[in-house]
Amino acid sequence: MLSTVIELSRGHGETGSEEGLNRLKRLLGKLNGYGIKLMLFVSALAVYSFSNLNHPGWYNHYVYLADAFIHGRLDLRGDVTGYPLFDLDIVHVDGKAYIPFPPVPAVLLIPWVLVSGLNASQEFMTHLIGACNVVLAYSLLKKFGCREDVALALTILFGFGTVHWYAAMIGTTWFYAHVVAVFFTLLSFLNILGKDRPFLAGLLLGAAALSRQLTILSSLFILLRLKKKGEHFFRKAVRFIIGAAIPIGLYMIYNYVRVGAIFDVTYQSLYHLYRPEASKTYGMFDVHWIPSGLYIMLLKGPEYIGEFPWQPLKFPYFKPSEYGMSMLLVTPMFLYALKAREKDLEIIGCWLSVIAMSLIGLMYFNHGWVQFGYRFSLDFTPTLMLLVARGFKNKLTSIRIIGILYCILVNAWGVYWGNILHW
Repeated sequence: MLSTVIELSRGHGETGSEEGLNRLKRLLGKLNGYGIKLMLFVSALAVYSFSNLNHPGWYNHYVYLADAFIHGRLDLRGDVTGYPLFDLDIVHVDGKAYIPFPPVPAVLLIPWVLVSGLNASQEFMTHLIGACNVVLAYSLLKKFGCREDVALALTILFGFGTVHWYAAMIGTTWFYAHVVAVFFTLLSFLNILGKDRPFLAGLLLGAAALSRQLTILSSLFILLRLKKKGEHFFRKAVRFIIGAAIPIGLYMIYNYVRVGAIFDVTYQSLYHLYRPEASKTYGMFDVHWIPSGLYIMLLKGPEYIGEFPWQPLKFPYFKPSEYGMSMLLVTPMFLYALKAREKDLEIIGCWLSVIAMSLIGLMYFNHGWVQFGYRFSLDFTPTLMLLVARGFKNKLTSIRIIGILYCILVNAWGVYWGNILHW
């Protein structure tokens, strides 16, 4: 190992990026899988933790929901105006205050809340789960057939070159839910790409859906993956569906006990609260919201600093928009997914999942404000990363490394501004 590192540093007079890549591959070959996973976890945890400069502890709804569960309640205890939530995204039904979001992120916090009470850190929990996601992404890419160097490069892209970095860093309620949903989605995929465990994969994807509902559409990839394998497809599909149905059924019971309806109506209350005029004409999910969603998802750029055009721009000239920014600016390496065009059930399943989640997300009245990038992309990022991996064709070139570095720099810029703007 040491001699290889010395060879890397000296280079023995070799020039050119291909020689450097070959030396890197030899070094990676000497690291065992556990060593790489430990390195990824520690590095991600350090980056996510230390890149949060403010630690405000705002918007920690799930800590209060976990506390409610511990005390045998589904509604929040006491006078919610005293909570440091600014009464944001809290719905009042029959004199009780509820958090409208699905409950699994709060369930994960219960052990910490049992020990620390309301001082439990939802923010640091997000850092921990985010770091686990980086390790899981690496394992998934390896199982998907990526070579060591390609898997590691794409894992770094996922962890630090997408909005997963911002979400895992900031740890507020909405971003914590995204990170938890990614966690369970990755675990679900791992249980279908290796040894078939369709029932467990269903349970895990159901848990993801009880963090972010749209992630249930990743089932399109899983079902077509099972179909591709061919053996005992019907039996395995039934096991998967039963596994997913268990948490979803529990969620329906949870909603019924809370508000008397198996489908969550608290989101409708938020819609009428935040869009009183629009709600008279358009639905909470409506095709009329698609153009604004597409603009943020694919076209929205940063905002300038200053009174342009009346005055010159002020240094540093541009900052992220709180409404979001185009995925093509924040993570243009996602475009490699377009190279995944094989007529393969697995790839078709990936595309169907990405398109379905994207379309329904675009129809929603809210496109993710306040955020860096387009946070709703995290719903389908695990599936999209598989398409990017297939688009790479198991090759790591200099231009792809440069592209990954660009994505990291842009997301570091977003994290920096998120701290400066106290988002």
